Amino acid sequence: MLSAWHLDNREVAAFTADMAILCFASLAGFPLTRGYLANPYWKNDYFTKQLASLRVLPIPVGTLAFSRSLQLLILSPLTMAVFFGVMYISSEWVRQLPLLTYISTILVWFGFGNFVGAWHVVKEWGGSGKRYFWSSFAVVLIIILACAAVWAASGNHLFTGLAELLIRPAAGWTGAAAGVAVTVLSHIWMNWKLRGLLTSRDFA
Repeated sequence: MLSAWHLDNREVAAFTADMAILCFASLAGFPLTRGYLANPYWKNDYFTKQLASLRVLPIPVGTLAFSRSLQLLILSPLTMAVFFGVMYISSEWVRQLPLLTYISTILVWFGFGNFVGAWHVVKEWGGSGKRYFWSSFAVVLIIILACAAVWAASGNHLFTGLAELLIRPAAGWTGAAAGVAVTVLSHIWMNWKLRGLLTSRDFA
């Protein structure tokens, strides 16, 4: 899609690419966990039952919270590397970008993905698998509306606009630092929220 801008469907291709990139970044761990795709997950909410079992064991809440953060930190770099690696190989336009610009762009979306991922985990642990499931759809809907709003207001697209913004070296380093900072702050916030939920929530 990113290489097809010289064709008549350039706008549609770029808009579709925006949605694909943002939706993938925000749900990167979802398709890799078989339990999340099993229908009983959001019907029976087995994850909450699993949490209830873990809470009766002598495992510190900090360890349980860190385990969920660690899962996100293992899955998201892997999936993002594969996704953007394939994009780099398949898109001539992307290969024309300076390497710093592309890495900075990836790190911005990496920060976005970890922020949304942390939000999903807090919804899951604080509510239920059903709440996580529906919040995922809500995020996708917000992403579609945001892409459409940016397209309508500026005539540009999120991915291309961000890459054009980060093409200057100073902006590139700033974008990379912002992506890393958002990732770190998201995990700090998630860990804090999960500790509180595990301490106060009644899983009975």
